[in-house]
Amino acid sequence: MVQNRTSVIAVTDQLIRSGKAVISTQVLGEFFRATTRTQRSLLTSAETLVRMRNYLAACHVIDITRLISL
Repeated sequence: MVQNRTSVIAVTDQLIRSGKAVISTQVLGEFFRATTRTQRSLLTSAETLVRMRNYLAACHVIDITRLISL
């Protein structure tokens, strides 16, 4: 599992450096919810927003539409 995580990080880093990284508005919303759950928060809301801003600066953001989902 650690090797898979390392591979995912390497691919993500390569996509960001090449300007080809894409993230959807849905993923950003799910990231916020998953990291700030009230029962078991992984990050504070402020920490999560900082990370989200980093993703917004590094990735092309797409809105999920019906055509993309198909």
